[in-house]
Amino acid sequence: MMGWIVFAIIVVIEAGMMVYSILQKKNIKTERAVIRIGILAVAGLAALTGIIKWGFSVIGLYFVLLLLAIYSAVVLIKHAKGSLTKKEYKKGRTILHTIELILLLGILVLPMLLFPQYKKLETTGQYESKTAKYTWTDENRKETLSGKDEARNVTVEFYYPSEYKDGRDLATEERYPLIVFSHGAFGYIKSNYSLYKDLASNGYIVCSISHTYHAFFTKETNGSMKLVNTDFIQEAMDATNGLYGDEEEKKLHDKWMAVRTGDMNFVLDTIEKMVKENSTDAAFKRMNIDKIGLIGHSMGGATSVQIAKERDNIGAVIVLDGTHLGELTGIKNGNWVYNEEPLKVPILDLRSAVQTKSFEDDNKESVNDHTIRLASAGKAVTILGTDHMNFTDLPMFSPFLASKLGTGTCDAKKCTQQIDSIVLQWFNYYIKGDTVLDLQNVYDLK
Repeated sequence: MMGWIVFAIIVVIEAGMMVYSILQKKNIKTERAVIRIGILAVAGLAALTGIIKWGFSVIGLYFVLLLLAIYSAVVLIKHAKGSLTKKEYKKGRTILHTIELILLLGILVLPMLLFPQYKKLETTGQYESKTAKYTWTDENRKETLSGKDEARNVTVEFYYPSEYKDGRDLATEERYPLIVFSHGAFGYIKSNYSLYKDLASNGYIVCSISHTYHAFFTKETNGSMKLVNTDFIQEAMDATNGLYGDEEEKKLHDKWMAVRTGDMNFVLDTIEKMVKENSTDAAFKRMNIDKIGLIGHSMGGATSVQIAKERDNIGAVIVLDGTHLGELTGIKNGNWVYNEEPLKVPILDLRSAVQTKSFEDDNKESVNDHTIRLASAGKAVTILGTDHMNFTDLPMFSPFLASKLGTGTCDAKKCTQQIDSIVLQWFNYYIKGDTVLDLQNVYDLK
């Protein structure tokens, strides 16, 4: 909404100056200069008061407004000194100049339209939290996605309780369980930011993994930026569109999961080492790794399931609208063969309405339902009106982009709050030992 308001104001002001110039049949260089300096002042005040939230989506626009204001100041100084060069008035040039400027500023407003301002969700717990970011190098694995002879880097971001919301310091003996999050294909380390913050506010330490070259981009702690691997994008898109046979798809699954599970095992090994060595870093010194929670969106959910079968200190796992790819062990007589080894930890499948319908239409047990049936405890929960991207923060962060990737009809804010609440309940029950777990099979947020 704010982006459209800003664009409308730009059009009205620029068109108004053009019409005035045409009616006066003269250039209005000094008038334009005064107005553009005034625009920068108003825009600055809007940013200071929070009417326009400062961020990457407005930087380009403010930079150009600053340049226009500086140029305008020069014009006014020259006018005051009597040295301002006056050009012959031409109607066509005035119209063209206005159209060019509106187009330029319109392009700069585009990020505000793609990434509109939204109020971040309030956390529900008693703690304030802080973040810490690390880029770790796994010397035991060679990077296979960069085309370079190098070891693989993995970047992680922690969200951890820092103090009580009333300002009290944390007690010396307080310890918080670890939750590890894995994003989906082309995802982002902050894909579920509201969930990380809410879990941290409720006494968890959250580690979000950026799977380098599987993430849309990874910004390492040294400032290096690594973009998603284009071959991976093509493979994932082709697989989604059904362009591979089952045998080819199985090879791709194995390749993708090897990267993902390698990252998560490396991160968990590194964390456990730092905790056991009594690291004084704030993210580790209060960490309890006796019962770890794993959660992921899409392919990240599949990663979480597989790791839960490999490690002994996993307490619970949650899959956000993902297929359990690691549980597809092969193909026999044209059908997928599922892993018969039971999952020894509780598993929650949070499903979109689209995924649930696809499972129902298949007329046979899905791999997800197979995993849940064999697990020590398992539950599938469907949220009506949702599609794949509703299980990330993208519908709030960029409704336009989310709609292109798959969103349902539910209100983005309500949907995110419901998902975060369900996740918290599951972990509270199976990680912290709460005595009540009351989850419905289906949630309708209308």
